[in-house]
Amino acid sequence: MRRAERKLTPELNREPTDEEIANHVEMPAEEVSQLKQWAVAPISLDKPVIDDGERELGDYLARTDDCAEEALESLAQPGLGQTIGNAMDQVLSAKEIKVLVAYYGLMDIPEKSLQEIAYDLQVTKTRVRQIRDHAEAKLDAYAHEQLKTARL
Repeated sequence: MRRAERKLTPELNREPTDEEIANHVEMPAEEVSQLKQWAVAPISLDKPVIDDGERELGDYLARTDDCAEEALESLAQPGLGQTIGNAMDQVLSAKEIKVLVAYYGLMDIPEKSLQEIAYDLQVTKTRVRQIRDHAEAKLDAYAHEQLKTARL
């Protein structure tokens, strides 16, 4: 929706209306208006939820803590670090591994900022960010490929 708004603004030489955005993204204007409100207006966690009125939004969000805890426990599984290390060795270059290890503080190495990594590698901070993003994309693609293979 924001992309449509950015595209239409120069074309119209003004801010587009909700109807114009809705036509561009092929969505009802009411939904566009609602989405714009949600994107701007903060919502209290104490706000009653419409479906039953007795529970608050924060009650539903508390469940994510349980999910996050389960995710952290799964990351602590024996051998997972070795699996991730193997994936990095198979897919990434030495420089990409060096950047990810330093940025995320892997293998008992303290986390470093992009600027610190840039200084170590004698490149710009922007270049380190590009290397990091590219490496993450490569690992993501590798993980998706492994999941597809495992499902077959």
